[in-house]
Amino acid sequence: MSSKRARRQKHKPAPNAKGQSPASGTPITVQESQIARKGGRHKWAFRLLALTLLPALFFVILEFALRLADCGYPSQFFVKLEGRQAYTTNPRFGWRFFPPAIARKPLTCEIPADKTDETCRVFVLGGSAAMGIPRPACGFARFLEVMLQDSYPDRRFEIVNAAMTAINSHVVLPMARDCLAHGADILVIYMGNNEVVGPYGPGTGFLGFSPRLSTIRTSVRLRATRTSQLLQRVFASEDTSTEWEGMRSFIKNPVPAHDPRLKKTYGHFTSNLSDICALATDSGVQVVVCTVATDLKDSPPFASRHRSSLTGEEQTKWQEAYQAGILSAEKEEYTRALDALQQALTIDDSHAGLHFQMGTCLLAVDRLDEARRHFVLSRDLDALRFRADTQINETIREVAASQAARGVQLADVERAFESGAAGSGRIAGRTLLYEHVHLTPEGNYQLAKVVFAEIVAALSHSTTGVGGSEPVVPSQEQCFRSVPVTKWDRYLMQLDIYRMLGLPPFVDQLHNSRRFAKERKLLEQLRLEGTSRSTVEDSREAYATALKRSTGNPALRRNFAELLEHNGELAGAEEQCRILLERFPHVAAWQNGLGSILQKRGKTSDAIYAYRKAIQLAPNLAAEGQCNIGGALLAQGRLAEAAEQYRKALAVDPKSAKAHDGLGTALYHQGATGEAIAQFRKAVQCNPDFDIALNNLGTALMRKGDLAEAVELYRSALRLNPTAVTRYHNLADALAKQGRIQESIDSYHQAIRIDPTNADSRYFLANALAANRQFAKAVDEYRGVLRLAPNHLKAGNNMGNALDALGRTDEAIEQYRQVLRIEPGFEPAERCLARVLTTRQDVGADGKDVDTKENL
Repeated sequence: MSSKRARRQKHKPAPNAKGQSPASGTPITVQESQIARKGGRHKWAFRLLALTLLPALFFVILEFALRLADCGYPSQFFVKLEGRQAYTTNPRFGWRFFPPAIARKPLTCEIPADKTDETCRVFVLGGSAAMGIPRPACGFARFLEVMLQDSYPDRRFEIVNAAMTAINSHVVLPMARDCLAHGADILVIYMGNNEVVGPYGPGTGFLGFSPRLSTIRTSVRLRATRTSQLLQRVFASEDTSTEWEGMRSFIKNPVPAHDPRLKKTYGHFTSNLSDICALATDSGVQVVVCTVATDLKDSPPFASRHRSSLTGEEQTKWQEAYQAGILSAEKEEYTRALDALQQALTIDDSHAGLHFQMGTCLLAVDRLDEARRHFVLSRDLDALRFRADTQINETIREVAASQAARGVQLADVERAFESGAAGSGRIAGRTLLYEHVHLTPEGNYQLAKVVFAEIVAALSHSTTGVGGSEPVVPSQEQCFRSVPVTKWDRYLMQLDIYRMLGLPPFVDQLHNSRRFAKERKLLEQLRLEGTSRSTVEDSREAYATALKRSTGNPALRRNFAELLEHNGELAGAEEQCRILLERFPHVAAWQNGLGSILQKRGKTSDAIYAYRKAIQLAPNLAAEGQCNIGGALLAQGRLAEAAEQYRKALAVDPKSAKAHDGLGTALYHQGATGEAIAQFRKAVQCNPDFDIALNNLGTALMRKGDLAEAVELYRSALRLNPTAVTRYHNLADALAKQGRIQESIDSYHQAIRIDPTNADSRYFLANALAANRQFAKAVDEYRGVLRLAPNHLKAGNNMGNALDALGRTDEAIEQYRQVLRIEPGFEPAERCLARVLTTRQDVGADGKDVDTKENL
């Protein structure tokens, strides 16, 4: 026995056989033994209590102290409007689910704290499709409002669009709780597209997926606390995104149809939707749940996957059959195409793209039911799951059926869109949906119509029912006038969609180039229709009328300000912005909008004040505010001060593409081309889809003589924003310097198609034609310039040069004299006229006197 063990035994005597202590000889009773054991248990219980209760108490006290000190931000969906008995949406609500710099915001609204007995309050919940993207003021919630108000003129309806971009049922559940606390009578739920890619979904780029719903809900509750907000700030990752990348954010997280996480995702959706319905009906609130419409026939899958067991030999055979089918389909030999695609199908039927091709060919030969089946399989097999699939919609139907007795109504939008009245060939596509999920005005009308029918049914069964005969649904044309949906709105919506289709993951879809070309042609048509003087005036009147009907609609008023700003009515635009900010002084985006208008009005100091106010309202977006201030200074030519503002922005957010681009612009105009190029490249690295930075980088490289890269950059910028006329000018200039004259001329023609009223486009085209010795065409274009801008001296002078080059000397002389009548002493015209009068020879035929864009 070791000495240590001996010492331990020496100091811890054991009881003898009679239960006595050897030291005292006193017997140890059973009661004493039990007391000793209880004391030990109490000691451990106290220790356990100390380990749990004390930290809990600490965090309770910390939470109370943080709230008392107003540290952190409110996390509920609605917040009190300062100075009024009303509530509005919380612009920071999304911070619970996204990094603050890229968190999406709900639409701003006003909800009176007191609701009258005659008021029916309807909340619309869901993601971006429910919100009405690309133009919420033309979304289905607005159509629904018009339908209800027209049908029940004696009752007041408050339609609150509480939807948000990029959210799913994990986010909608706490939103619904807040809606119920603010006098909801009816909840309308249109969600399901983002279950996989939204927060806590398996395909998300944000809060990670968890198989346990209880874990997710605990996380959602904890992230609402001020303590959690403090910890998030302290331990925020340096790699947190600072630029919203849209759908590009999820490309790295494909979720194939066989992914085991999908089963849990569907289970989470079922529980969340069921709980939302139960919470509402327990509160006496009626619910309309909607199935979700998706584009089946015109939106190919985003990512396709083969079955994992496919051998190399099988894949080769599959690829051969698949390509043969595509080639036959392109020749419109659909029977042969279907035979080849069927061969591929027998080898591997798990490829989403194959099913889409099958559906397309079957639709072409009017085999509609078979076509729809393959289109549905294509959607359900898509590995980038941005669309509600079959399981999601079946879950919605099952939940609605299970809770129908409690007051849950089903609006089966998916099937309504497949009906002959709403869909083409019973398969929803481009007529009703812009792309995979977002609705056209026609689609929003159809959605509202289906929901309206269910609300009418719900109202007729409620204790506050309206009674009377069944209302007649206002026509689509009536709704388009009342909302309103103008040609101006259609143009802006199409522009947003066109830009979206030029970005990942759309660029990787099947047939994207053909689809892109169709959308571009439509965009050009809508631009001509939507921006003409008469159309803008009609739109102006439509907005003014709609605002009289719906004075409390801030989205409508903001769109009106945007229209006035476009039309050059800056004073009116400023007035509309100030009306908005008087009601909602907390909205940073509208402060920035006011600053932009003031800047255009030349009120730079006032603009900078507005930008600084926006920074105070949204400190997390301080970098953007600094960039806006930099832009105002840049417009005044205060280059050094502007550069300093952009550097301040980069100190706050080193990943700000806007700041890098602004600093590059300031450096470029200061002559520091190399440093400017470095900044422009950083801007593009931070945001590859930043069209302004791509254009500016191209311009800086062209100054250095790197024409090849400049041309590609200009083309990339134009793919992202095809209506920026000056970029066609830049591209044409770069192409001309490469000697690609015809391509340069084509670029100017494209600019004219985009905006036929742009005199500069015609002027530059005329110069290019003259430089290419196409003098007759040049004369025609110069005439076009002078019709648009009769006092365009250089166009008039160059037209004289082109006429002289054609041997039409008398006309040339008269043209020079016309220029001099407008501007006596105009040196180029005096010089050319003197030369022609002196020599009466064709000295202009070599084109040397024709001004070029470069010499402007």
